[in-house]
Amino acid sequence: MFGLLIKILPIHDESLIGYLHRLGSANALWSGEVVKIFKDLSDEKVYEWLGEDTRPASWDDVASILRTPK
Repeated sequence: MFGLLIKILPIHDESLIGYLHRLGSANALWSGEVVKIFKDLSDEKVYEWLGEDTRPASWDDVASILRTPK
């Protein structure tokens, strides 16, 4: 989904931000870059990605807050 070479699985109790940080580190990117990519994705792509594998249930709410902060 992110168009990155290295894909990682989330750790059992990992937060979405923690996962994005580890994903960036695994791909030699600054974690802010991965968060920016995540924010720029369409809603369809984000929720499709969230439904692909087993992800923590809290990530759905966090994804909405992260993408459209108040």
